[in-house]
Amino acid sequence: MEWQPIETAPKDMDVLLHCPGRGAVRGKWNADQYARVPRPYWSNDRERTFGTRETRDDQPTHWMPLPEAPNARSEPTARLFAQVGSTDGLDPGAQ
Repeated sequence: MEWQPIETAPKDMDVLLHCPGRGAVRGKWNADQYARVPRPYWSNDRERTFGTRETRDDQPTHWMPLPEAPNARSEPTARLFAQVGSTDGLDPGAQ
């Protein structure tokens, strides 16, 4: 998938964002609805480290969907469940 302009990004899910100062980060739209004076912005996984002010100053220019997660049921896990059996929905790969 190619990088898309930020104006086309969905605001209802986590996406991969490209911020000029930080590079690629996982982020999502923050409507900032509970602030006294709401100022919506793109929040990201490094906001706790750098702070809200710095995050607001380094807003993304592009986005792309997050990649698919790896198979949750790895080979060692599959063997374990085959030995003990799956009970009460503990098997993440069970339907």
